Amino acid sequence: MLVTIFFAIDTNSFMFFLQKVTASTNVAPALINVRL
Repeated sequence: MLVTIFFAIDTNSFMFFLQKVTASTNVAPALINVRL
């Protein structure tokens, strides 16, 4: 059970990290387009 809870927390943090990465990659081209 402890492993399941830890895995759930790990997947939650991973999804949060994935959202942050996708947000950064989406913002970067937008900033580049604005600069150009």
